[in-house]
Amino acid sequence: MAQSTSDQDQLQKDLAALRKDIGALTDTVKGMMNGAVKDASSAASHAADAAKAKGQAGAAALEAQVQTHPFAALAIAFGIGMFASKLMTRRD
Repeated sequence: MAQSTSDQDQLQKDLAALRKDIGALTDTVKGMMNGAVKDASSAASHAADAAKAKGQAGAAALEAQVQTHPFAALAIAFGIGMFASKLMTRRD
């Protein structure tokens, strides 16, 4: 009977150590995931900022072109409108 009690004590000690190891592993994985999420968030933020800057630069360039060549811009807009209306009213 003493052997069985000793085995049970050892099993309880092993289970406690296993719980502690699993807790430490969980904390490590959480830390890694938090770091990965922060890195991904930072990268997405930088990409969004870059896209916004490119969009603003493109809009400024377009505005400059329209101001430089207003009649050409009007003709292009008219042509695009006519093309879009033909696409929308096409009947087969």
